[in-house]
Amino acid sequence: MRRPRWTVTASVEICGLTVRYSGVTAVQDFTLSHSSGGVIGLIGPNGAGRTTLLNTLSGLTPPTSGTVRVNGRDVTEVGPMRTACLRGSWRETPRCCSWANLSRASRAESVDLTALFTDIAAEGVTVVRVEHDVAGVFAVSGRVLVLDHGRLLVDGTSERIAADPVVRAAYLGEET
Repeated sequence: MRRPRWTVTASVEICGLTVRYSGVTAVQDFTLSHSSGGVIGLIGPNGAGRTTLLNTLSGLTPPTSGTVRVNGRDVTEVGPMRTACLRGSWRETPRCCSWANLSRASRAESVDLTALFTDIAAEGVTVVRVEHDVAGVFAVSGRVLVLDHGRLLVDGTSERIAADPVVRAAYLGEET
């Protein structure tokens, strides 16, 4: 699969991001800082707020409150695909970023997605891997975020997440 070379450096700061739909809080007070590069795993049970968080960060869903900054610039009110457009070195959003395109390429060309994510991250691009395959997320992610009921439950390494009793209770249904 042919993919573009990336020349991106960006820091992202998310502070107090909250999204409510008619009284239901989908994401609550989400705060995170991240510099360029690496693979971030985003996991959580169904209804945890993963999709709403990603839609809000990409500008598709406006937040109820909170801020998103890219390289220190407040981009909270900027529209869709803000994170791609505001990095300065991207002239267009690369199509290979979408999961659907990566999945199609993987099936058609037997691409190892874990290796692809690692290669992209090594070029300074942050890859966010969202899925229910916890082992797959742990295998490639240097940092894992666990959402539960719209809140960031735990932020840490795969090892820390796997051993955390609160995560095991929330995500795997184990009793603590």
